[in-house]
Amino acid sequence: MVVEAVHVLTGQQRSTSINDVARELGLDQSGASRMVTRAQRRGFVTRHTPGRIGATSTIVNTAAGEELLRQAHAWQDDVLRTLTADCALCYPPASGSCPPLVAASARAATSAVVAGGSGGSP
Repeated sequence: MVVEAVHVLTGQQRSTSINDVARELGLDQSGASRMVTRAQRRGFVTRHTPGRIGATSTIVNTAAGEELLRQAHAWQDDVLRTLTADCALCYPPASGSCPPLVAASARAATSAVVAGGSGGSP
């Protein structure tokens, strides 16, 4: 979740802080901080701390974090293809023959991946 949030926020051409991640994930600051720390320990994000006291750290995804995100999006795409395999021309969602929920889910997931948006990924 942290990697996805950082990806979305940095895609908006701005530095990303713990408070930004907290807002993106709907968490309090301490919960977001713990999640960022875990992602940092696993090598998915780094924190750049400015040299002055009280300044906000900037969080960025590492190459490993971006690769994790790429794999998560590919997995989501594969699952969506499997779920919509029996729908004629359903994936990409272009047909009215899919059940409405499946078609809406396919459209939402496709637009999130294309836009680099949140998709519930790690």
